[in-house]
This record gives sequence, structure tokens and C-alpha cells, in this order.
Amino acid sequence: MVREGPGARGPGPGMSARTALIVGASRNLGLGLATEYAHRGWNVIGTVRGSRRTALHDLAEASRGRVMVESLDTTKPEQVTALRERLAQHTLDLLFVNAAITRGDIPIGDVPEEMFAEVMVTNALSPMRVVESFRSLVAPTGTIGVMSSRQGSISLNTNGGQDVYRASKSALNQLMRSYAARYADAAHTLLFICPGHVCTELGGRDAPLTIDQSVPGVVGTIDHHSGEPGLKWAPSCQTCSPPPPVRGRSRPEQVRLPASSRGAGPVLRDHSDVVATPTAWARLRSGDELNASGTARWRAEHRP
Repeated sequence: MVREGPGARGPGPGMSARTALIVGASRNLGLGLATEYAHRGWNVIGTVRGSRRTALHDLAEASRGRVMVESLDTTKPEQVTALRERLAQHTLDLLFVNAAITRGDIPIGDVPEEMFAEVMVTNALSPMRVVESFRSLVAPTGTIGVMSSRQGSISLNTNGGQDVYRASKSALNQLMRSYAARYADAAHTLLFICPGHVCTELGGRDAPLTIDQSVPGVVGTIDHHSGEPGLKWAPSCQTCSPPPPVRGRSRPEQVRLPASSRGAGPVLRDHSDVVATPTAWARLRSGDELNASGTARWRAEHRP
């Protein structure tokens, strides 16, 4: 439910509430993001697939009008167009695309073409269709983010597995890079977000982070980069660190963050690995609270 009371933050005097469209908000990280943004005083539009009731509907009922539920299957272009038309009068401060699927850990040689196409369309093509369709609704200095993953990294893939899911996240990273180049003159903040290894159906039961631990860091990372034009990424967390160098290959170039990034420490500049990771920002910003429930515990558990 939406939390009220001293911990909830609304807009300041004379300010209207900001609006977030979270695509894929029926459960897990998407639902967690919708809940956190509502708690922070935002108006939230969350999408679900189909007409079945979800936890997002319960959140909306408890939100006193702050959360709105829309139906959207991102793999159906006609539904993307219809939602764009329904929301035409809205100005979005944040557009975040969270939707993704996996179809199991199958070696690429055994993957049916239909399965490969389904995962790639859902995880790479469809998110970018949403971004392209809704970009004109995003405020001039607003933020557009997509949920990436360390499994989309080429240089960090030392163990293999989840071949098609990895490929789909790599494709999403590449498509978002091309999008950023195409709209290089726009003032939007563009973010790849890696939420860390989270305990969901996809992350597995042994994942070190719960949704409640991951979400404040994701929101904090988005907030940290708000108003910074162009494609942004942050230093990776411990589990996203580059592997030790091997013969014939050097580590990615390390450069210092510019002062405008308000952090300290190296950024790994490896053009196959463009991700923003909240865990690293929490570690780097040791004196900067992220103002979210559970953050102190989250930071304590993940500080090196």
C-alpha cells in the first residue's frame, strides 16, 4: 500500500507532483518502483498486461488517486499507440520501461526460432518502441530509463548461461545507445539501470538482494542523474566488476567522474557495458542519504 505519514515526501509549496510512467508494474521490481514513487509524492501511471487484477490495482485503490493503472502489452504496437493517445495530455517527468521475460537456460543451439524471436522482441525491440512512442510526452529535462542487466555485458560474461536473455539485454543496450546518438541534441536524461542480483523469479531464490533492498537504490540512482542530459551510467557494483584481465586483453579504461556527476571514484568505460548501478552509487555517496525506506540497512549490507 502507499505509505503515508512523516516518511512520505510530497511536492514542495507551489510545486505540482511529478509524474512517472512505469511500464511493467504489476509485480516484482516494477511494482516496487511504483510503490516507492507514490510514497515519494509522485503521480504514478503503471501498466499491466491483460485485464486480470494485480497488486498494482491494490496499490492504486490505496493511493487516493496518486496511482493509475493502464493495460499494455508492449509487444503489440497497436496497444502502444492506443496508450500513447490516452496519455496525450500528460507530461511525464519519468518514463521507465521495466518489462522483460526469459524462457529458461537453454544453449543457443537448442533454442527454437520462435523462442528467440519472442525474447528479443519483448526485451529489446518492444522497450525501444515504447521509448520512441512516448518520448514526446517526456518533459524537456525529464528522464527516460530502461531496465538493463549485468547479463547484457559482453566483457562480464565469463560463465555463460541464459544465452538468449543475455543477448536480448545486449541488444537493448545497443539500441538505446543508437537512440541516444539519434537524439543527441535533446535534453532528456537517458539511463540504463541494473538493479543488481535481485530475488525474483528471474533472479532466483539465492539472489543477495530483495526487492525492498534494490528499489530504493534504483530510485536513488534515477534521482541522482535527474537533469543531466544524455546517456548516463554509473560505476558497477561488486557483482558487476570486470573480470581479472587475461592475456591479450586489457581491463576497460578507467576515468574519473566529472564534477557534475557529484560522486567520486572511477567509471568503467567499456562501450559494450553501459549500465547504471544503484549499489555503486550508494557506496560512493557515503554521506548522501537516498531518503527511502530501508536504505540505511541496504547501504550497510552492501558497503565494501
